[in-house]
Amino acid sequence: LTREHLVNTIIAMVEARRPHADHVLSKVLAVAEVRACGGDVHIRRLATKRLAQLPSPSAAAAPEDWRQPSARFSRYPEVEQFLRGPQKSRTFTVFQDMNHAHNWAGKYFGYAPVTGSSATAKVGTLRGQPAVTVTKTLDKALAALAAMTEERQALCQTFGL
Repeated sequence: LTREHLVNTIIAMVEARRPHADHVLSKVLAVAEVRACGGDVHIRRLATKRLAQLPSPSAAAAPEDWRQPSARFSRYPEVEQFLRGPQKSRTFTVFQDMNHAHNWAGKYFGYAPVTGSSATAKVGTLRGQPAVTVTKTLDKALAALAAMTEERQALCQTFGL
């Protein structure tokens, strides 16, 4: 397996939009041995491909609205629609009882959210019914933006791009 073959394979994965290919590309470029080969034409192709995926410095600004287009919430389409839409906060009343509301809030918006969104959930009642108010936050979006900016700077410095 040559370096050229490996690079061609990774680039083909990225261009075919294979699951996790972008992550693989990022991780490969973070390996010390790969970074040490920064002058190699094939490794520079990888770095250039990754740079094209990252937001440009001028585009690297905080999100302008509350839309979270990568949010996934298939069991509750109305929640997914809210997370992907412009509204900042919304109250949901789809719960059998308070335990259900607490469990739902913890499962989807607690310590390790599985929704691909950045939001908090507060359990309460609305007209005597169990309710959860979901409020979008920018924590993850800003953290991802900072990480991509840092990665861009490291790639430019390491590979002279």
